[in-house]
Amino acid sequence: MFKLSKISKILILSIVLLLVCSCGCMAANTNSAPSNDTTKTEDKNTSGSSNLSVMNTDLYLAEDDVTISDVINGNAFVYAKNVTITGQIYGDLFVFASNITIAESALIANSLYVCGNTIVFHGQANDVYAFAQSFTSKENSYINRDLKLYGAQVTLNGLIQRDAYIAVANMAISESAQGIIGGNLHYSASKEQNIPKGAVIGKVEFSQFTTPEVTPGQIVLNYVIKFVRVLVYAIAIILFAVLVTSNFPAKATYCMSQKPFVSASIGILAFAAIPIVSIILLVTNFFTYVGIALLALYIFMLSITIAILGIAVGNYATNKFTKKQTKAKVILFSLAAVTVIWLLQLIPIIGGWISIFTVVFGFGILLYSIFLKKDISKLDTAQK
Repeated sequence: MFKLSKISKILILSIVLLLVCSCGCMAANTNSAPSNDTTKTEDKNTSGSSNLSVMNTDLYLAEDDVTISDVINGNAFVYAKNVTITGQIYGDLFVFASNITIAESALIANSLYVCGNTIVFHGQANDVYAFAQSFTSKENSYINRDLKLYGAQVTLNGLIQRDAYIAVANMAISESAQGIIGGNLHYSASKEQNIPKGAVIGKVEFSQFTTPEVTPGQIVLNYVIKFVRVLVYAIAIILFAVLVTSNFPAKATYCMSQKPFVSASIGILAFAAIPIVSIILLVTNFFTYVGIALLALYIFMLSITIAILGIAVGNYATNKFTKKQTKAKVILFSLAAVTVIWLLQLIPIIGGWISIFTVVFGFGILLYSIFLKKDISKLDTAQK
């Protein structure tokens, strides 16, 4: 096997590049100079103030701090640390951030899809779909239709015109609140919450969370079942790579042992870039199916990364430790490598980093091997 120092360098490179890529995707800013699809207009009827920037296109933002204060005639997709919405969005709003504030002046004409640690909702939206550690709807906030929410701490003070579907640890509704939920309240929790009389116009339906007791035997059985699934899937991929393709194992080993940094870099960049490209294609009218196909292929390729890395290691070990290489030996060594990698992923603390390493490095090896144009005899020579 190659030296431990080289593995450590690849792992560090993978972590650093992955963190960099996750923060630098499709950066934009609504306060920057307007694009060709952005116009300055005086729109007193829409916003109540003049000289607003109106964007007649979908918006994609990825920064540490994002503020949308103008009019978006389209959908908005935001990934950031802190997000504040004070403007108007005449489409759907998708937000993934740590801290999210929908201000009182904010208007989302369609649906709000939001995931974050802390969410403060003080504006208006048609439907709200939220996942949060803490969710608070302020007084004067307005949801025209339904609220569907999963949160640890939920505080409701604003109006929900129709139904609320909530899974929660703790929920607080002001004792003085009257008719803030115009339809029915369906909520799940570990215990019944205090719902003030008159706060819900319709019915209140409660379902209790249950935590089944798991015996040590069941824990072991679950691990065995997971391992069997991983192994069966890996067997299918390894058999196809070894028996059907003529030189993929050799290429995979070459990419791992001779071009480890290139393979890791390709894996990290592809891991970050392909989902972004897929989302862009999905929201267009002409390439939606291409985006769906690309996303499906991306998910499939990620699912086989442990098998790909296993093939690279297994083929390397066959060349290194056996006098005569056979397909049967490559298959057996590859399965042994998959088993070791899977067991390493179970180690507390470092197991998560090993999983990241497996995904990005295996992904890079796969992509590099597919497009590698080298003489197979040279690859075999390099591996021995």
